[in-house]
Amino acid sequence: MMLLNILFPSWKFFDRAGPVATLSYQIINSDESKWIPCFTSEKRTFLHLVLNPKGNIYLSKQGLVDNLVTEINSMSNEAAGADAVTNTKSYRLIVRLIQFSLKERGTKAVNFRFKVSVKTEKEIYDAITSNEITL
Repeated sequence: MMLLNILFPSWKFFDRAGPVATLSYQIINSDESKWIPCFTSEKRTFLHLVLNPKGNIYLSKQGLVDNLVTEINSMSNEAAGADAVTNTKSYRLIVRLIQFSLKERGTKAVNFRFKVSVKTEKEIYDAITSNEITL
């Protein structure tokens, strides 16, 4: 029986997914005030096993959001003020990412805000909701 355990390893580490962070933005003073996802993953094909530049960009953006959540969670309660979060590199890069995304979509000068939501097995909570930012 031990020999079978060696030949066929356990794949239980794929059982559960960890928390997933998502980035959304909202345009202020707009007819639509709903939260819009900043980026989404594309459907994968067999070719993406060899060449997948859009998937790599998606992963780098998602990694940036994950880094911000990690930085927020690692701050102590005293240092977790609004200024401490807005001064982090991850926060500033996310602001630039949203500004670039809005300019790429042809959005004129607007004010926006963003939020990072984290989905766990039991709940969905907002890790951060920014103040109003000018494009």
